[in-house]
Amino acid sequence: MPTIHYSIRRASRLELEISATFPGRDENGEPLTEIHLPTWRPGRYELGNFGQYVFNMAQQIKGRWQPLQKSGLHSWSVAPTNELTIRYRFRAHKMDAGSTWADDNVLYVNPVNCLTYHPQLAQTPCKIELPDVPEEWKLACQLPDLMAENMQQLMDSPLIAAPAEDLRTDRYRVDNVDFHIHSWGRIHHDPEAFKHDHEAFTKKQLAAFGACPVSTYHFIYLFPPFAARHGVEHEASTVIAMGPSERMKEPAFLEETLAIGSHELVHTWNVKSLRPAEWTPYDFSGVSPSRLGYVAEGVTTYFGDLFLYEAGVIDLQGWTKRFGAYIQKHLWNPGRLTTSLADSGYDTWLDGYARPGGPTPPVPPVPHRVGNIYVEGLVLAFLCDVELHQASGRWLVEAIRTLWENSQAGPEHRGLTEEAYWDLLTAWGGPGIKRLRDRYCDGTPQDSWDDLCKGLAHQGVKAELRRNANELHAAGALTRKQQDREGREHCEVVSVWPNSPAWEAGLVPGALIHDVNRDSDAGFTRVKFVHAGRDFDEKLPTVDGQDLPSSFSQGYFPRVELTPV
Repeated sequence: MPTIHYSIRRASRLELEISATFPGRDENGEPLTEIHLPTWRPGRYELGNFGQYVFNMAQQIKGRWQPLQKSGLHSWSVAPTNELTIRYRFRAHKMDAGSTWADDNVLYVNPVNCLTYHPQLAQTPCKIELPDVPEEWKLACQLPDLMAENMQQLMDSPLIAAPAEDLRTDRYRVDNVDFHIHSWGRIHHDPEAFKHDHEAFTKKQLAAFGACPVSTYHFIYLFPPFAARHGVEHEASTVIAMGPSERMKEPAFLEETLAIGSHELVHTWNVKSLRPAEWTPYDFSGVSPSRLGYVAEGVTTYFGDLFLYEAGVIDLQGWTKRFGAYIQKHLWNPGRLTTSLADSGYDTWLDGYARPGGPTPPVPPVPHRVGNIYVEGLVLAFLCDVELHQASGRWLVEAIRTLWENSQAGPEHRGLTEEAYWDLLTAWGGPGIKRLRDRYCDGTPQDSWDDLCKGLAHQGVKAELRRNANELHAAGALTRKQQDREGREHCEVVSVWPNSPAWEAGLVPGALIHDVNRDSDAGFTRVKFVHAGRDFDEKLPTVDGQDLPSSFSQGYFPRVELTPV
């Protein structure tokens, strides 16, 4: 059988030269007239527009390189030939968990954003070659000998190559599955303790799901000297970027890294194997929306932390702290009151992953329009977990295991549908599950606090709300400190609750706060701010919460406190 060959060479700092050789005819015997680049990558359900990083695309014809014309934003016309060879440059300038980076000291490649393909050669084996990587360098990748069985496996197999002293590998084995922990960058944590914690949550996950879909798994950690927090799942590996690397000395940062590692391993079952039908197989040619984002990411986020607790990596106090932070994010997101969770997952393809209060712009065009499939999805997963246990003594992880096992039956894996997911949960949980679906999946409930309190009480956790000490926040305007280009610090509004006193006063995301002064006797907070070049001086009445949902009984943006009982 013919093979597609890729050669990836570092052309200069932050640039790659990539050449690819394809058979001249597709799997149906038709001549190739076009070549494509993926438009998105799994794990990030929005358009990636990777074509913006490609230039100097050319085809070799009779020993000479001929420039190619584009046939689409992510495709190029090629001349029919017995063997198609193309060459192009790719800007490799992003070191997060889903991008590509190249310099003198490391080569990090995500094939899905930089390697071309042809849809009608999807089952053709693919081979990657790295001609300028020194023999003494180490390589980390889920592909043995950098050989992929087909295009789907190729696109799902990131790799990193670096000097041996910069790429550490630790190994452990659980239930006949080999696990590798590859760590690139400066190591500021205890590798043996790090491996021990991975082994602990891995054992719990394999015990819960009963078997592992893969025989070998690779954790690929990037610890750059700059800020990073990102993880991406793959069929038999994950890439996790956490930086700056020195922060791994901090217990909270180390815990967050382990939580992402646990989250990504859960994806081995939930998403990479039990996959929404819309992503079975992945179609890289355009948008691929699904309403099941709350299962793909919400259930996975919930399980990731739960397995850390069950494995003893964190204690109950640690779990309640992490879960409380998610509940607070949930309560602080007005978008959940506007668009259902299922539709919010569908609409990641419209507004991406930017959220109010995020680390960098842009924010969505309407900051309070959509929910968050990770956070709101976690809330729904938790409520379903409790409901299942109260109704039948079963847990949500048993449902995911059953759905996964069912999807593996037969010669072809079946994709997950909403009907299959909710039918099983309803069969086990009864009308209470239907209520949760109607309310928290397909609906936009104005208050979730009472349900959360009852669910947490069932798990032995007391939930309380505290008024936000920042009166501006309590009045409906969430802010954060920022520095301008001259290094001057100011306070910027990042989210405003619709119809709150702050909203009525004209505060909007991006407004800069100059002064806040609460007059407790007069019952208002005076705020001075600048927006669109205009100065404002407004009075915000003190919020007492009497006419608001119970989650705002202490004012807007309340603080959440969870206490194990």
